[in-house]
Amino acid sequence: RGWLKNGLFSKLMAQQDEGDKFLFGVGSFFALLNGGAMPTTGLIFTKVLMALYYPNPGHLLEAAMVWASAYLFAGVVVSVAGTCEAGLFGTTGQHLTRRLREISLAQLLRFEIGYFDADENSSGALTAFLSEKITLVQAMNGEKLGSLVRTLCTMLVGFAIAFIYGYWQLTLLMIASIIPLSLAMMIQMIVTVGADSVSVSGGGKSTNAGSLVGEVVVGIRTVASFGAERRFYEAYCKQVDAAVGSCCKGSTYQAWAVGIAAGFGKGIVFMVLGGVFYFGFYLINQDILSEGRFTADGCPNVNDELLLKFMVSEQEQRPA
Repeated sequence: RGWLKNGLFSKLMAQQDEGDKFLFGVGSFFALLNGGAMPTTGLIFTKVLMALYYPNPGHLLEAAMVWASAYLFAGVVVSVAGTCEAGLFGTTGQHLTRRLREISLAQLLRFEIGYFDADENSSGALTAFLSEKITLVQAMNGEKLGSLVRTLCTMLVGFAIAFIYGYWQLTLLMIASIIPLSLAMMIQMIVTVGADSVSVSGGGKSTNAGSLVGEVVVGIRTVASFGAERRFYEAYCKQVDAAVGSCCKGSTYQAWAVGIAAGFGKGIVFMVLGGVFYFGFYLINQDILSEGRFTADGCPNVNDELLLKFMVSEQEQRPA
């Protein structure tokens, strides 16, 4: 509780407007609807496929009308929920951005003149900080909260549908498959962040080069009057070359490492799906053998009930 009270999230929430908590609540509600729509549409899609097995054309047309209407209704719900979720969380994010810019500018105006003489505190760097860096902070508050609520709802609704309509054994396998999928994502993220850190190592020099451009453009009349174009051009080229040179060290190794991690992260998804397919067919085969589901010719009788149990579980396993 003390961590939540003194944490970054609580400090950001303290800077929100008074009515933003209500907007967060309503936005979370629409995030729940948006998150539950994905597994629900998977169930509807399974029902549509199962309708193709109806021997009576009248029943087929009736089922098509029912599930097509369900898809239409789901589309309307997702459109409204997605719009409201993005709008509400975006509004709270704009409120936070405005408040942080006000606080930052007020603090900058209190600093002594010597603070602005440092290269890292030039007008270009401070302007970029107020316009770009502060905007990124809102992603840690509203957008993260909406994404968290949406993801949790998708998982809970998906697993509930899989337990109710599908094989419970297959659903447990799906839950266990979260471990290798998460491991693959973690490896990919670690390698990618490591590659980004190499490029960020020259970030100070790159920022200085950008600040130099901003200052030259603002004071272009003064630069031209003193004939200092060549001097600033050479200074800019040196800073850019230094930044690029520091970023390119070990770039080949980082590129291959990121490529291997990305390939492993994407490939393991298909490996997991392959295991799910195999185990699902195994469960169907066991049901056929245990219940004696054979035709008069001795062929296995795979009816719509077995297909529904397998297809629901398979649909809920598919990545969004």
